[in-house]
Amino acid sequence: MENSSSNWPNLAGARHELERKNPDAGYSPENCTLICYYCNNDKSYVYSEDEYRQFFAPARARHFDYLANNLPSHH
Repeated sequence: MENSSSNWPNLAGARHELERKNPDAGYSPENCTLICYYCNNDKSYVYSEDEYRQFFAPARARHFDYLANNLPSHH
């Protein structure tokens, strides 16, 4: 499958990424988790897991609920 700029947004959201819970610690089984593309970009390398959960996760969850409740119908 070709990864062109025209299909990039669809591909990005459909995959999970390996993310460090604590951005200052290394990659280990205890410090890593699978995270969706959008949440990983929200979290970036700036916030710890706890900071992300406190400040960003509630808004992201509301956004996903909104998207799920407003899916376009394909007839």
